[in-house]
Order: sequence, then C-alpha cells, then structure tokens
Amino acid sequence: MGRESFGRAGPLATVFFAGLTGVITQVLILRELLVLFHGNELSTGLFYSSWLVGTAVGAGAAGFWHRAKGPAKAVFPVVLLFGCLVIPASLLIIRGSRILWALPIGEAVSLPLMVVICLVAAFPPCAILGSLFSMAWSCYVDQMSEATGESPIRVYVFEGFGAAAGGAVFYSVLLPYLPPFHAALAIAALLAGLAIVHGISVKLGGGGSAVLGVTGCVSALLLLTSVWTMNELESASRRWQWGDRFVTVRDTPYHNLALLEEAGLFSLFGNGLWYFSAPDPLVAEFAAHPVLLQHSCPKAVLLIGGGISGLLTEALKHPDMATVDYVEPDPQLIALAREHLPTDLVSVLTDPRARVIHQDAVSFVQAAGRPYDVILLNVGEPMNLEQNRFYTVEFFHAIKRHLRSDGIFSFAIATPPDMVGLAQGRLLRSLNTTLRAVFPKVLLVMGSEGARFLATVDEHGLKSEPQELILRARTRGLSLSYLNEAALRDLFSPFRAQYLDAFLQQGVSPPPNEDFRPVCALQSLLVWSAQIHPALQPILLSMTSKGGGWLWGVVSSLMVFMVVSACVARRRGSRSPGVGMSVLLMGSAQMILQLSLVFAFQILKGFVYTELALIVSAYMVGIASGAGLCEPMGGWIRKPRKWLALAQLVFIGHFAVSVLLLVLFHSDRPHEGQTPLMVVIPVLALIAGALGGLHFSLAVRALTRKESGAPRAWLGGGLYALDLLGAAAGALAASLILLPVYGLVMTCLVPIALLVGSLAALVLI
Repeated sequence: MGRESFGRAGPLATVFFAGLTGVITQVLILRELLVLFHGNELSTGLFYSSWLVGTAVGAGAAGFWHRAKGPAKAVFPVVLLFGCLVIPASLLIIRGSRILWALPIGEAVSLPLMVVICLVAAFPPCAILGSLFSMAWSCYVDQMSEATGESPIRVYVFEGFGAAAGGAVFYSVLLPYLPPFHAALAIAALLAGLAIVHGISVKLGGGGSAVLGVTGCVSALLLLTSVWTMNELESASRRWQWGDRFVTVRDTPYHNLALLEEAGLFSLFGNGLWYFSAPDPLVAEFAAHPVLLQHSCPKAVLLIGGGISGLLTEALKHPDMATVDYVEPDPQLIALAREHLPTDLVSVLTDPRARVIHQDAVSFVQAAGRPYDVILLNVGEPMNLEQNRFYTVEFFHAIKRHLRSDGIFSFAIATPPDMVGLAQGRLLRSLNTTLRAVFPKVLLVMGSEGARFLATVDEHGLKSEPQELILRARTRGLSLSYLNEAALRDLFSPFRAQYLDAFLQQGVSPPPNEDFRPVCALQSLLVWSAQIHPALQPILLSMTSKGGGWLWGVVSSLMVFMVVSACVARRRGSRSPGVGMSVLLMGSAQMILQLSLVFAFQILKGFVYTELALIVSAYMVGIASGAGLCEPMGGWIRKPRKWLALAQLVFIGHFAVSVLLLVLFHSDRPHEGQTPLMVVIPVLALIAGALGGLHFSLAVRALTRKESGAPRAWLGGGLYALDLLGAAAGALAASLILLPVYGLVMTCLVPIALLVGSLAALVLI
C-alpha cells in the first residue's frame, strides 16, 4: 500500500520540487548572467527566452516520448540525476565564460556569443525541468481513476505552488545564508534524493536497472566530490570570473559586488558594471570640485552614490561645509569597503559632518524634507531600465524641489574628452533635453572624467568663465593635486563651450526621458548595441525613427491573420488551432504583464529584492490557485471553449485595469504611501496568475473534450510547451523592443490588442 500510495503521490511531489528547483535555478543563473552581461534588458530577454524555449522543448520532447514509448515512470530517476549534475555545472560554465571565450573583464559580450552562452548555460537545466513536468503529467494520468473525478491539472497546480515556495526559499533562506554555488549544490542534492526515492519505488528490470545504477553512481560520485570541495570550487570559479586581481565577491539583496586590486588600486564592480576605482584622486577632484566651486558657499550637500570613491573626502575639504548626506542603498557595500579599502578612504565615514543613509535614492529624494546647496549624482549611466529612473523628468523634478534657490545639481556620463561619437551624442542630447525640461539653466563641460552636466534653478547661477572658480578655490584654501588653475581654464574653455553648444543643437532633439518612457535607456542601449553587433543598432534606430505606426500595422495584420485562420479551421472541422493560439498569446501576455509590474515597481520603489520576490511568489500562487479552480467547477463547465473565451476576456480587462492603476500610482507618487503599492502590485500579480492558471486548465479541458478518447497524458506537455513558447516570445519582444523603444503603456497595449484578436478567433470557432 505504501508503494502504491507513493506511486499516486510521486508525480505530484516530483513536479512540486521541480517547480521549486526551477525558480531557484532560474534566479541563480540569471544573477550570474547579469554579472557577465552587465544587466541590460536585452540580455535578460535572451535569458528568459532561452529558459522558456528550453523548458518548452523539454516538455514537448517528454510528451512525444510518452506517445511513442508509453509511460515515462522508469525514466524519472535518470532525468532527476542528470538534473542534479547540470545545475551546478551551469554556474561554473557562466563563471568560466571569460576564460572559455577569452573575454576581457568589463568588455561587452557580442550578441551571437551572448545567445550561445545563454543556450549553453540555461537550455540543459530548463529542458530537464520541463521534461519533469510533462513526465509527471503523463504518469499521473496513467495512474488516476476516472471514477474519482481527479484531474491532471493537479500537476500544474503543484508545479505552481512549488515555484511559489522556491521564490520564498531563495530570498529568505538561500540568499542570506549560502553563496550561489553552495545553493546550487543544495538543490542538486534535493534532486538526487528525489531520484533515489523514485528509483526505490519504481520496479526496474534488466537494462533499466543498469542505466539507473551507472547514472546514480556517477552522479553520486560527482556530487560528493563537489560537496567536499565546494569552498575551493566557489573560490576557483570566482577567479575564473574576475582573474588574478580578484579580492572578494559578495552577493547582496541588491546586486553582486566584486572587488579587484592591482598595485594598490581597488576597483569595485556591481553586477559586472564598473562602479569606481580608488584611491583615484584625479577623478575624485574633477568629479567634486568643479561643481562645488560653482556655488558661492556650499554648506549642505547631498551625495547620491560614490562617496567611498573619494567624493565624500573631497566635499568635506570645503571650509564652510556643515553636512554631507551620503545615500548608499546597500549597507553591504559600506561593510565591504571598511573591510578591504585603505583606512584613509573609509575613515571619512566617521566624520561628524557626514551622514550615511541606507535607502533607495529615488525614494529618499521623493521624501526628503531638507534643502541642499549642491546635489551630486553618481550612480552610473542609464544603461538599463533600473538605472534610467535616475535620469528622468520625474526624478529631476524631485531633485529641483530639494535645491535651494542658488542650488546646483550635477552628474557625469563617460565619454571621450575630445571627440563624441554619434551614439554617445544622441544620449547626451537626450539628457540635455530632459534637464532643460526641468531646469532653466543647464551647462555641459567635457573633461577627463567625461561629459558633466550642471543644472540650476537660478538662470544666472552657473559660471562658464573659469576665473571666478579659480578665485573661489584660492579663497577656500583648497589644496588640490590635479584640478589646478590650468585644468580649470581648460575645462571651462570658451572654445570648448562653443563646440559643445553647437554639438547639442545638431540633429533632431529626442523627447524628454520619462519613467514610463525610458528614452535615455534606449539611447544607452544604442551605444551598447554598437559595441556588441554592427547590425543591431541600425535595426533599433529604424524602429525608433518610424514611431509606433509600423508596430500597429504588424499588430493589426496578426489580428486579421488570427481571425482568418479561425474561419479556415472551422470550415475544415478543426477547433484546436484556436485554442492553441489562445494559449500561446496568453503565455506571451502574462510574461509581458509580469515584466511590466516588476518594471513599474522598480521605478516607484526601487530594487528591493524581498518585495520583488513577493510579486513572483504571488503570481505563482495565483497560477496554482487558478488552475485548481477547474476541478471543483467541473460540473458547471459544459462548454469549455466559451468558458475559455470568458477567462480570456476577464484577463484582458484585468490587464487594462493594471495599466491604469500603475499610471495612477505613478502620477500620485509624491503622495502615495508605502503600504498601498506594496499590496496592490502583488495582488495584481496574484489575479493575473489566477486567470492564467484557469485559462490553461480550461484549454486542457476544451481539447480533451473535443478528442474524447484522445491520450490526455501527452496533451498537458504540448499545451505547456505552447504556453512557454509564447512567454519566451513575450520576454524577448518586451525587453528588446517594446519597453525601451515604446515605454510601459505601449508595451501593455500590444498584448491586449493581440488577445482581442485571439478572442475573436475563439468566438468564431
């Protein structure tokens, strides 16, 4: 009875742990790839597409196996054992990519190589996890009794709850207490244990026993070796990743921090992007003093990022300085600096005039009540959507509210000091347009650190002539090594100023950068795309120049195609294509909605990983709950296709309401409290997941009802593969084109329109 009981519960337990393992593995691999690919949205889209396509291939292949070979019960242990080897190996492959493909540290990875690395790292584990879903479905169908009224949708439900549990386990247990490679070994051990239980419970004969025995011995040997040497492997793989200059790496809830050192010069990287090098007095002096000298008597300064790189030290050199508020969201960055950087760099943190604030900078500026004489922004360039929110009209308005009448705001963008390329020029013009939409006076200067923007609310508050700045430096008794009088004259040279003014007037000015329309992130993507593949930049430029007309032309054509296809299928007596198309588009729309919710949350509240985990977990709980609704509702569902169309219609309404709520929260952000948004976005994700799970269950019931005696054992795997392929297409389209080129609202309107076309096709059949 015990073995029979496990035989009934085995597929459900397996798919639960597959869901749990899948989410943890996804997060682990994504974080490693973000470090390698510098965290831009294109790399994220490529990863999710590779992941989802791999899962779809695995699910489809396992469904085909069942149709051709019969139940996959005997294959379970072998697949699980392969999975326990592949997951840690994927992390090692990513960390060794710079050695495997001879990639210098900090260099952008080319687009073809990016695709190869994503496929090599993500495809094997996700194909295994996808096949586990399909095999669990087929085994459960083979064992269930028609008399009990059970439904194979339970497999989908258990996978959803497993994924929700995986998100909670990762962010509450694994992230705070285990390094990534140790976490990968922990979930590998979980799969190995599950394989052993399956091997014991399933009676294998002949060759099956031999395959399981050999696979089990090899897997156990490799896994035990990895566990025995996991600290050494963790350290060695970090050196593969960062080279011999590697000092330490720290994974925090905010990002991956890597500290390198060579000849006493320390360089800090966050998610693969260079943050700063220290001690570097030349850069620190040029970053701080030209801005502080613009103010007649700076007493209160807000420093957003970069304080321990030397900016805080330089700011406190001004004799009348009373307070410097230094905003650094991640306390682990300060802890790492205290442990490894020279004492003279971190001792400034104990100065009574300095106050370190661990809070998201956007939230701090939105809520800050005190005015400042100077605000220095030093958070990196708007290379992705996360960084873009520091360079928007909305953020600049918040900055302006906290500047005194003669206050100065400044930031820098890395560019060549004498000659600016076309791609960098578009980025600078975009930033100039955005600043001028808020500040009446804007000045651009070019120096050794790159292009530095200065802005003020006082139309006469910026000095473009160097003589007064030189006099102020003498009066304040500043002892500077690099920013001498000659350097100031060169920096504010009238010939350089005329060149920059003419440069900013060239071409068509882009629209101002906004939170929900990230123009600067697009321009940074264009700069980055020129480095990774010559064909990518012209494609993105073409899309940008044509506006939204061509996009809606494509969407309209697809809507017409769906309706015509439905009419043709109906004449031929087949209704399956309409259901499959609906599942495909729902998968795509759900992925785009989930990305949009996360994107909006980052804009409004910053990158707080525990809350983002809540969004993902809420979505997965919704998936499981919605799928489970079909079983108790079975008596009501007489016409599954009509119910399927109704579920899709409700999801369209929910999608539209979600977009409206996000826009309302954004417009009322200065007055919006912490709690409403923290509740509303997870609830929106929960409802979206529930409607998606219900829709998938109804699609299974619709096709099962049509085919009556058809083998439902492989049906779930096929529809699951379609759902994942749609999600993969949605992830790639949203991250590469829709979000950066057209913004949040347009990104959401596209899947809504396509779902309307699919709904019309469903109604016609």
